[in-house]
Amino acid sequence: MSQWHVQNGWQEKLAGIGLGDLESALSFRGGDVMSNKKRSRTCRVELPDGGFVFVKHDLSTAWQATLRALVKFQRPVTKTERERLSVEQLKRLGFKSYDVVAWGTETCCGLPDKAVMVTLPVPGRPVEDIWKDATVSEERKKEALNLALETLAALQQAGCNWRKDCKPEHFFVTDDNEIYLIDVERMRFGRRPLDETDQRAQKERFMSFLIHNS
Repeated sequence: MSQWHVQNGWQEKLAGIGLGDLESALSFRGGDVMSNKKRSRTCRVELPDGGFVFVKHDLSTAWQATLRALVKFQRPVTKTERERLSVEQLKRLGFKSYDVVAWGTETCCGLPDKAVMVTLPVPGRPVEDIWKDATVSEERKKEALNLALETLAALQQAGCNWRKDCKPEHFFVTDDNEIYLIDVERMRFGRRPLDETDQRAQKERFMSFLIHNS
């Protein structure tokens, strides 16, 4: 069964840029392309009021992912739905991430096939950009780094395993020193803190991206 959900106050805005229903949202190909892969596409679309949204498409769902879920007696989901559910879980745990204003799925033979999700941008700048910016003071760079590392440690203590995606580019720091997380579709949620080996490995991987860009 196909589904299309729009948050309150967004129906008219999205219809105005060609995202009025599931069919038009799935076929939408406008905006500035940010990522274009075999099974997924992400674009940035400007709104009439001057803001913008990101439109993420699952062009198709890999049968391997569906099969893995069925073998584990889990409900198969598309990548965008997994990402949306991860965002919701992170917010329940007290972390900040982007707002999802619309999402929809199209099924085939009762299994997820295509999907679309519309999100708002997060405030701030990625830690990686701050680190590379020669106009930013060393004090501010260290402050942004420490905020990100504190957030990573808090994620790990909460049982959130971001694995290889705990990159500086996914931690956005605002002027008010708040941290927002993006690209969380691979986040896994456990009931216990990560073990020390995994915590150390993730921190080392995180730092390796900054060392490479020093």
